[in-house]
Amino acid sequence: PHIALLALDIMDVLGISYQVMGGPSHCCGISQLKSGDAEMTGRMGSSSMEKLSHSRLGQVITWCPTCYVQFTETILPTVERQRGSRPFEMNPFLRFLGQRLAQLKPHLQH
Repeated sequence: PHIALLALDIMDVLGISYQVMGGPSHCCGISQLKSGDAEMTGRMGSSSMEKLSHSRLGQVITWCPTCYVQFTETILPTVERQRGSRPFEMNPFLRFLGQRLAQLKPHLQH
């Protein structure tokens, strides 16, 4: 959990308002997919997608690269084909930070 906690520390320093969602209840289902349980993968991904879709800004930031790939390459495109739109956009944490380098720079120390 240390990576997620460090990500939250950075968001706090930048003064960004956020809501934490994660853990097993928001899993993308990749572990089940790796074990061959496609049905459970679909249920978990769908359940997590519904929970994450409550993001007020329509943006979800993830520090987990596996979740990013699973959502952006599988779950969200499937939902878009079924419903005509995506309930949110997902952004990897490092890209999110990259868009805020100027804001982050004064806080960097060696």
